[in-house]
Amino acid sequence: MEGWPGTPVRRAVPFWRQRRLQPPDFMIDPNIASTPYNRAHHRLAMLAAGCVFLLIVAGALVTSNDAGLSVPDWPTSFG
Repeated sequence: MEGWPGTPVRRAVPFWRQRRLQPPDFMIDPNIASTPYNRAHHRLAMLAAGCVFLLIVAGALVTSNDAGLSVPDWPTSFG
């Protein structure tokens, strides 16, 4: 699209030529040490993720086999 007569047309700069912005100096704190890797936390996270995955698979199996609500009046269990 052309601009007004006599004004230059601005073209988009390709992403590889754009300036990479750095955070300001006040946001960079050299005194903060990186958090060390904790094997116990990693194992706990993997265990939790595995349990959630198995729970999702079990729910999918119940739903796909139409086994949900096998006792429609659950609290009384057919009287």
